[in-house]
Amino acid sequence: MKGKGCPKGKHRKYSLFINCGGEGTFIDGHQYDNDNETSQFFVSPKGNWAYSNSGGFLSTSLNSSDYIKRAKCGISVADAPLYEKARLSPTSLKYYGVCLRKGRYNVTLHFAEIVYAEDEEHSSSMKRIFHVDIQIHLHWAGKGSTVDLSSSSGNLRTRFSGPLISAITVTPEFKIKRKKLSPLEISMITLASIVFAALLLLALAWAMGWFRKEELHEKNVGQKKPVTLKQLKDATGKFSKEMEIGKGGFVKGAPGQFIGGYVALEYLMYGTISYKYDVYGYGVVILEIVCGRRNAEQKLNKDELDYLVDEVVVTNSQGRLREMVDKNFLGYDEKEAITILKLAVRCINIDTNL
Repeated sequence: MKGKGCPKGKHRKYSLFINCGGEGTFIDGHQYDNDNETSQFFVSPKGNWAYSNSGGFLSTSLNSSDYIKRAKCGISVADAPLYEKARLSPTSLKYYGVCLRKGRYNVTLHFAEIVYAEDEEHSSSMKRIFHVDIQIHLHWAGKGSTVDLSSSSGNLRTRFSGPLISAITVTPEFKIKRKKLSPLEISMITLASIVFAALLLLALAWAMGWFRKEELHEKNVGQKKPVTLKQLKDATGKFSKEMEIGKGGFVKGAPGQFIGGYVALEYLMYGTISYKYDVYGYGVVILEIVCGRRNAEQKLNKDELDYLVDEVVVTNSQGRLREMVDKNFLGYDEKEAITILKLAVRCINIDTNL
């Protein structure tokens, strides 16, 4: 372990869980590290423990793969995954805990005899004897069964008599004191929290439209698709007098889209509500009934609309208002029809003082 020690001031570990000879597993709320290497020396990927294995088996037919042994029968205990495999050493096996904090620890060594366990070969009567030092050093005591007589052939056969261990559990007997944050770390966390909160508020404000230009806010003006104030300004030449409804023009929106319906131009200009705007809508409805047409109709083979209110204003100024009466009307009073149309003309007049 020379050169593998813990750097000064880095003793921060306070527990150790190793599944000796087996794969990583989760037992009783603890994650046991895998320990299935077959080399003589190994340091865990996390660098918190290591092992060294020395000695050789008394047979040339055995190799490093025999350092890991698997149970030949099922083990019916709660923590069975810890005993399915075990690490075996011919002579000496040492485990090292790296960077453990200073203090008292509870060390649990898990053992299960999974080699001498075959009753049909009478191996279950054999003994394994080895010493365990306080530094988790397991070494063969030179005692116990080393060879046995095979029941099938009568030949002597080498047995695996060195130290055998299934798992190691090291837990602290002292209270774990979590490292306090330094003033700099606290400041950085606070700053990051403030920045995150500010970004969250900005995103919320943007989603609610607080930072959008007023010109980009959509308004519902009676059409199927809302339009923005910018579109209205562009369509009316910034609400130029020359584009006023009733004086020969019509309100045009984006290319292929038009705005009109029953909404007075004052609402589009000022965004306020008044009972006079209802008068305008009432006049449009009268015109549609008497003239037998919708206020906005598509021009033939064109992406434009004809507006009834514009046509009525023009024909009225030319004294041809009776031409606007629906041709499908039969036996109607012409004088009353003209009176109703003139009333509608006054309702749609751009001058709200009327």
